[in-house]
Amino acid sequence: LNVERAYLNYKFHPALQLNTGLMGGGQWASTFGDTEINVTRVQFIGALSADMVFIATYEKQDEKGTIANVSSDKDDTTVYYLASRMKFGPLTVLPLVAYGTKGWGYQGGLETAFAGLNAAGFSKKKYDQTVMSGTLGLNGDFGMIGFESEFQYKVIDSDGLDDDATKNSAAFTGAVGAGTTAALQALDSTTYGAYVNLFAKVDPAKVGFVFAYASADEKDGVYNWGEDFDVCVVMDDYIAQGSANLMGWSVYKLYADVTMGAIGVNAAVAYGATNKDYVATADLCND
Repeated sequence: LNVERAYLNYKFHPALQLNTGLMGGGQWASTFGDTEINVTRVQFIGALSADMVFIATYEKQDEKGTIANVSSDKDDTTVYYLASRMKFGPLTVLPLVAYGTKGWGYQGGLETAFAGLNAAGFSKKKYDQTVMSGTLGLNGDFGMIGFESEFQYKVIDSDGLDDDATKNSAAFTGAVGAGTTAALQALDSTTYGAYVNLFAKVDPAKVGFVFAYASADEKDGVYNWGEDFDVCVVMDDYIAQGSANLMGWSVYKLYADVTMGAIGVNAAVAYGATNKDYVATADLCND
């Protein structure tokens, strides 16, 4: 038995609400860039009107503090969000900015790895990570024609770990392990992704074109468009080969969804390729 949602909602006023407790996180606008997680949140929702809603969220993604070591609270993963849903006629605008902090001193396997790296020339016993990101969702419904889109830009600062790992690559690789998810998440990166879905509704069919892009650069890292996003379910699972999703790819897709009463038919043809034009051991992007 696992509790995944347990939160309170209090309405101070029809235009001002408070949510607090265990809620769903990691999702915004479309499924592009999303990986749903269960997190503790305090969230204020204010509205100027039904078409102009603003959201401020404080989020704890994990809890590292213990009775024996309360100082490890500073190594929690904490994220602050400001977001809005604004509707202008047929257009819906969904901006979100996020700022997160994480200390690596108590982050699972990295705690042990970092503990022995000072002797190899690392400048700090532990490192604090900051994550800043901006997301913009833009949807339109013009009757027969519509679109769904999302764009994200994300910057990770490892507080000097990236420079130290470069100077002592053999020690870093040996301690952390090349190609591990933890190693990739720890280093500096500047990544971005884009998703556009253009479609036409011609009863009983919906026909459209999808373009999804995830950046991949040897220096700046690889964009991860999330476990919840699948361009084509079978293609994503097959090509990822054990990874939760594709990373650093461009994919183009033509599709048609037809509904006739209780019967639905979905057909699609897609082409995708990696954007990575380099070889690196500490990279989960598949060639």
